Amino acid sequence: EERVDAIIKERDQLTHEIEKLHEHMAVTQFENLQPVEVKGIQLLTGLIVDANAETLRNLADRFRSKYSTSVVVLGTVEKGRPLIMASVSKDLLSRGLHAGELVRAIAPKIGGGGGGNPTMAQAGGKDPEKLSEALAVVESWIREHLS
Repeated sequence: EERVDAIIKERDQLTHEIEKLHEHMAVTQFENLQPVEVKGIQLLTGLIVDANAETLRNLADRFRSKYSTSVVVLGTVEKGRPLIMASVSKDLLSRGLHAGELVRAIAPKIGGGGGGNPTMAQAGGKDPEKLSEALAVVESWIREHLS
């Protein structure tokens, strides 16, 4: 029984270490992304490998804290399925941008749907191969909807 308990404890510790490594890798990938300016807005889009929804939310919050007028849309593949997280700074709501509408517009490209509130939204789908294509249309969507 002691041996089983030791194995379970070791497994839990290794799982925790793997999660920390994935988080570190996600932060490194995130820091290598370069924002672009679109009509006075800092826009960051990118694919983060081996991340989860919580990590994408944390990275989006990190970007918004650095750039007060910003949109960030990050994608990943989690358990074989594409995931998109979008965040829009509050000051852009009055200019016609809405994170929920943004993910609803691009989610069909990955064979899915999504939604959320005006400042943070998420979408999931079935086709991870189309994730880059979905992220590529974010800038044009912003240009069309920005007043």
